[in-house]
Amino acid sequence: MTDSNLSKAANWAAIATAGIAVAALCIAVWQIRVGQQTQREASARDAFKEYLKLAMEKLDFADARLGKVAKSENERSRYSWFVSYFLFSAEQIYTSFPDDPEWSAALSDQVCYHRAYLQGYEYQRTLKAHYAQPFYEFVEKSLSHCPN
Repeated sequence: MTDSNLSKAANWAAIATAGIAVAALCIAVWQIRVGQQTQREASARDAFKEYLKLAMEKLDFADARLGKVAKSENERSRYSWFVSYFLFSAEQIYTSFPDDPEWSAALSDQVCYHRAYLQGYEYQRTLKAHYAQPFYEFVEKSLSHCPN
């Protein structure tokens, strides 16, 4: 090989090395993003699973439509925290799976269990400010479709 050919080969090798490095960087960034999304989804599932465990322990709170939520201030306060925990976990699920029809249906069902509270003064005037607009709109839409 001549010096000219060696020089060209060295230049092509440098370009190929740079291209491979850029491709590797793109793949690394993609892997990090996929890993972060997977972690968010797993955390959301775990939070919702914990809510469901709590619902099994607190059946009186799990379905407020049954009218078993006690009228005492203490019980109403505990119920409010129960619903707040539900909304926290539901928002995580909704944010992680916004276009999943099965999750949307499951969350809508849970919203309907707490319709009276979620349509009440405390939630409508205070708590809704704590949630992202898309999730709040999802809750409102779910409330409008609850069966009587």
